[in-house]
Amino acid sequence: MRIVKTVGVASVVGALAGCAANAVDEGDPMERIAAAKELTQRSERAAMELLPKGDVIDIEQLSEGSFLRCSGGYVWSGNIRASLREGEDGAGAQKTLAVRAEERGDDVREDELLSGRRRYTITTDDGVQMLLTVWDHGTVLDIDSASPCIRLPDDFKRPRTY
Repeated sequence: MRIVKTVGVASVVGALAGCAANAVDEGDPMERIAAAKELTQRSERAAMELLPKGDVIDIEQLSEGSFLRCSGGYVWSGNIRASLREGEDGAGAQKTLAVRAEERGDDVREDELLSGRRRYTITTDDGVQMLLTVWDHGTVLDIDSASPCIRLPDDFKRPRTY
């Protein structure tokens, strides 16, 4: 794994708002948004499946997400969380997920937050980016996600959440 030192909220927003090279330019805008959401949520679920089943008591995926700007349009941004069984090591589970993601071919980068905790950025072959962190004193794995960049017509009024 490559280690990259970054800090601050700007790096989180920058990582999620980065625009993938495969921006979509054609088709109905709502169909593009729906496809980006479906791809991103499928990638979130696939990432959580990399955790040992016995380590997880619950997985909660947000049903709606929001939009962030990228250089060529917007990314659909979502979230999924896994609550770990009592006694499980959140940092260890985080590392396991990151290693398994890299083994399946995802680009995985590790960096350190201001708090000193680790964060992993996972980018799938489809261009979905996921930020993997540990929350609630090591009891929850959290993934904030972003679809590849989608272009929307200038006159299209995107929904606030979708």
